Amino acid sequence: MTTERIGAQLRALLLACVLGCPITAAAQADAPSADAPDRPQAFGPRTSWFTVRGRDPATVARALGLSGLTPASWASGLAAATARPGPAPAEATVFLSPPVDGWIFVVSSSLPYPDHRPARSDAEAEIDRRFDHVFTALAVRFPDVQFFGSYRVVGFSAWARARGARIERIFAYAGGEVLANVGEQTGEERALRFPDIGGMTIEAAREALNTRLAQRERREEQLLADGLDRAAVEQALRDEGRAPIPGEDDTLALAGAWSINPATLEARDLAPASGYTALLPPDLRQ
Repeated sequence: MTTERIGAQLRALLLACVLGCPITAAAQADAPSADAPDRPQAFGPRTSWFTVRGRDPATVARALGLSGLTPASWASGLAAATARPGPAPAEATVFLSPPVDGWIFVVSSSLPYPDHRPARSDAEAEIDRRFDHVFTALAVRFPDVQFFGSYRVVGFSAWARARGARIERIFAYAGGEVLANVGEQTGEERALRFPDIGGMTIEAAREALNTRLAQRERREEQLLADGLDRAAVEQALRDEGRAPIPGEDDTLALAGAWSINPATLEARDLAPASGYTALLPPDLRQ
């Protein structure tokens, strides 16, 4: 650090002290409180969430047995819930949103996820058991419960839905593996042109997706050999159908088809409101 920069910092500190630190005080006075109602913020990538048909987020927290229920704005709640947890934290934060069109979001980067693979580890089996517990606890209390997960870094995409206490669909994919595949393809998945792997075993679903991926890669090579540039090839592939391996955009698109795409919340003219944060105990987190 140069002497000029050090001197400038010392002069700034001295001026702040002489004036009684008015800048810091003003910033603190103007900063909104953590529970002040605000407009919804977008989320979706690198996190997981349940979308629950209901009108009182506190009832969702009670259904899950969450503790430490605290009023929170969208901004403070999402920031706390989507922060990446440190090594082996004792508990994680969940944000329970105020209702949007009759839907409540339950958001956290630490929610468990479905993993039905026969060869899973004990730790993976425990995460799956915890997901079943949370999903069931919500499904028996609320008429429509959906789960979504998206984390591009590890290729994780997941979705699930239960209506009338009946599980209709569970799908999860990560790292080249199908983790779960329960139920037939829904009409919304079909409308979005997802590959139809409904009703298949995990092994058969993985093989079907890998086969389609190989076909798409051969098609890409053919188009490039025909002289199309990369942009034209990508457009041609999109016109022919979605990529067989699910991605972040697929998860968000299905969320929008089933209920609400949370990535679009900021674009809507919604009134300010506040929800809650709560603590997700160790036996319910991934």
